[in-house]
Amino acid sequence: MSNYFSRSYHDRTDLEAIAPLLEHCKIVDPDDEWPSINDILLQFDRPAVDKARDVRLWETATGEAIAVAGIMLDNFLWFRIHPDYRSEALHRAILEWGEARMSEIARKIGENKELIVGTIAENHRRIAILQSCGFTIARYFLTMVRSLAEAIAEPQLPEGFTLRAPNGETDAETWVTLFNETFREHWNYHPETLENYRQKLKNPEFRTSLSRLAIAPNGEMAAFCDTYITAEGLGWLNPIGTAPNYRKRGLARAVLHAVLQELKAAGIETALLYVDADNLSGAVRLYESVGFRTINTQIAYSKIVIESLK
Repeated sequence: MSNYFSRSYHDRTDLEAIAPLLEHCKIVDPDDEWPSINDILLQFDRPAVDKARDVRLWETATGEAIAVAGIMLDNFLWFRIHPDYRSEALHRAILEWGEARMSEIARKIGENKELIVGTIAENHRRIAILQSCGFTIARYFLTMVRSLAEAIAEPQLPEGFTLRAPNGETDAETWVTLFNETFREHWNYHPETLENYRQKLKNPEFRTSLSRLAIAPNGEMAAFCDTYITAEGLGWLNPIGTAPNYRKRGLARAVLHAVLQELKAAGIETALLYVDADNLSGAVRLYESVGFRTINTQIAYSKIVIESLK
């Protein structure tokens, strides 16, 4: 018999219980695990998230929060478990909840859904549990890092192209269109929305002043690199992309160099990014060529949830 129980998220007062849990996890978990704690907290502010159904808490009999889980990006199950309570039974309970919630979504839309769960490659215990529950490897992602103490090349742009920082709300609609054109063919693509972008603008870690756009001679947005500075003082670059019509011109390299220069000028010492290891556009080679190196691998595990499950 378990010494904990689960319940749905009620309201923002639950954040007071979740905050200490996340702080405990932060001490022992990798800094670069996705989603970050800040990403998790921002989910509670997104109007589109059905928090009563898409967020779940596990508590002890005394009301201490020992685990929290949620559905993000329509099919990604994230969770954090207090270091003192990381039993196999609790892991399985969270996965069962995620599958049950995904089956509800599958029934609603009338088709099967793929449930995705991530893990650091070194977390052999979680991997064993995922595999025993029927999850299989879907994708590998790399976390890459670059010291800003190293030399940074000057951005080189094709004739007529320019660089500038994004202009918040003014650029929002065009940026969303650019993002969707850029990533439409990528694995597990989910359309960006204007609502999500506006929510991103409220993220205190997102820095438009340090982000960069490459602008074509005709005024179109051609490439982009968004920049975040974490509470730990790390510079995160995400997403980075080039519109299909403007690829193979060195624009991604140019916006990368520009952002790295901006981060260094702001006093940031380290830049990091995530990349799909199987990215077909040569992103890994690009990042390595501008000085990034891989520091860990994260694995996306997936399982098909049948819409007819009851």
